[in-house]
Amino acid sequence: MFWDKDFFPNTSYKMKCQFYVMCLIWAFQGPVMNSIPFLFQNPQDMECEIDGTYTPCTVEQMCANKYKYRYPDEIHIQSITQQFDFVCDKQLTVASILGLAMGGQILGYILIMLYDFPKKIKSRMILYTVLAEVIVLFSVNYSDLNIISISAILFAWNFLFAFYFGQQYAYICDIYSADINNWAPVILGCMMPLFGIVYIGFAYVSSDWRNHLTKFTAIPLLILVLVFYNMYDYRDDETVDQTVEKSKNSRIEGLDLISTFLSHLKELLSSERWMMNSIVYFLCWVGSNCAYTTTFLVFNDITVGTFYKNLFVTAIFDFGSAFVAFFLAVYCRNNNRVKDLMFWTAIVTAIIQISSAFFPHNTTSTRTSYFLTMAPILISKAYSKIFVSCLLIDMPNQVPFKFLLILFSLSNICSLIFGSMMPLYYVFMNQMGVSVFITFGIVTLITAIYVSKMTYMSDFEKKQSEIEQGDQQLPPQMAMVQTHVKRNSQQENQESTQQPLIQMDTRE
Repeated sequence: MFWDKDFFPNTSYKMKCQFYVMCLIWAFQGPVMNSIPFLFQNPQDMECEIDGTYTPCTVEQMCANKYKYRYPDEIHIQSITQQFDFVCDKQLTVASILGLAMGGQILGYILIMLYDFPKKIKSRMILYTVLAEVIVLFSVNYSDLNIISISAILFAWNFLFAFYFGQQYAYICDIYSADINNWAPVILGCMMPLFGIVYIGFAYVSSDWRNHLTKFTAIPLLILVLVFYNMYDYRDDETVDQTVEKSKNSRIEGLDLISTFLSHLKELLSSERWMMNSIVYFLCWVGSNCAYTTTFLVFNDITVGTFYKNLFVTAIFDFGSAFVAFFLAVYCRNNNRVKDLMFWTAIVTAIIQISSAFFPHNTTSTRTSYFLTMAPILISKAYSKIFVSCLLIDMPNQVPFKFLLILFSLSNICSLIFGSMMPLYYVFMNQMGVSVFITFGIVTLITAIYVSKMTYMSDFEKKQSEIEQGDQQLPPQMAMVQTHVKRNSQQENQESTQQPLIQMDTRE
């Protein structure tokens, strides 16, 4: 009763249940990123054959002397790196596989951005997409794996993940009630980090990387998507006397999107004022997402703590920052402090990331060295969560509506492009002996400078932006966040004027 009354009062029972299932589907999509440390885990300690006897050695010693090696019996994880001997001079191969896999997300996002499926087949397309993903994941058990097949499987998985991601938000905006739209960004934003913690527990019990893709990911997705598809049809609500309040968010069709995109881009480039705020948006979005992606690549370099402990700590922090960031951004927006939050978050993040060049990575596991080693990873995760929340919530107050779709689309595409380059960047920085976070620290410092120069639209400009919006809507993810913020603002206004908030209960 508490859940129904406080969160989704104007939503039918079947719709709510289907949304809960969708949240679980999204949660079990998490291994697309969370599995990277496990799939390509390379234990630093091994046994090398020296003078006919296997003795403990490090990867560096083995590679430098080209010793014959084996992994100790206590090594718990069975990764792709171990299975295919991706060590020493084959690090570039691993980076190429990861870069190609992440490139699949670029293609998936572009396709779903350019075309929106008709409302009546949206649930069917989600079913087909997830079923295809399940088939791809199960193929790791039924194919003769080699470098090419592994690359193809990971590419297809990432492509289908991105393709599903866009469909999910479009489905929520087009099908679900305004109440679900209000809370979907918060709930979905926490589900994947939360199940990231569960995934680490599963990985500790099941060491084979294939099980991570099949038993933890594919099987739950198969069950959940079948339940999702058969649970609810939006046309069921048409027979209800009091129809459920639907979200009016819609997406621009492909050809209209391209022509509108190009015309608004030309106008944006000619406006010095809006370009300044647009640069802030771009730097924040791309920089924070690339730093976040890199946090999944560095665990082989951490010599303090243990592999599972380090992953568990970062997963807990990831979940906590995802939960806190959104509400912190909403609070700061309501108090006109978003700019301050972004500026000081960027300053603190830049200091820690740049200082990582001097952090002791190869010392004993003392409390100080552990904190300093983990600090750039944790702050990069928090930075991403806080900045993405701030941008989604506050950017409509800084840039006219007609430019938001351009910024959202360009920033996402560039984030995916640069993100696919992060594995190669990671290998390059390792060979140079330089911390991978230094570059992000410099970018973050530049971002802080631009944040301090941000300007807000006047009340007149905001009204003009709303008029320009007309029947068009924000990109689905941003639209849901704006709905949530507007709802909070309306509640505050009603409380200040002591006007009761009347809600119609249309539950079945």
